[in-house]
Amino acid sequence: MGRSGGGRIAAVQALRGLAAVSVVAAHCWLLAWHGDPHWRAHLPELPFNGGGGVDLFFVISGFIMVHATRHLHARVDRRWLFILRRLIRVVPLHWIVTACCLIWFAWKGPRPDATLAALSFVFVPFSADGGLVLERETQLFG
Repeated sequence: MGRSGGGRIAAVQALRGLAAVSVVAAHCWLLAWHGDPHWRAHLPELPFNGGGGVDLFFVISGFIMVHATRHLHARVDRRWLFILRRLIRVVPLHWIVTACCLIWFAWKGPRPDATLAALSFVFVPFSADGGLVLERETQLFG
């Protein structure tokens, strides 16, 4: 397997990127299809649902987390160090994106539910299918 700088495995990262793009594409397609009658007239039904991309992304992300933290395996505090680093890396971006989405929906509609917004900020799943991907990640890896 080819490696890029910093010990990254280029082929695995590329596959992870494709998985992420397929999920984003599925979400954009569904938003356009269900959100605006104009788009519905011009787009066929979604040819894929993005679920396979989510599964692939999780498998690859788990592999990458183990690979990236292999130097910590001998440390006694490895779990807390891993959690701290994940929180520092993920939480600020999640809060920024969530806040931007709330502002967008407050402006364009539909109006966001305050309870669901609060649950999202603290990573509590709130939908029948288990919540957002980031909330699932905190359950699996956190």
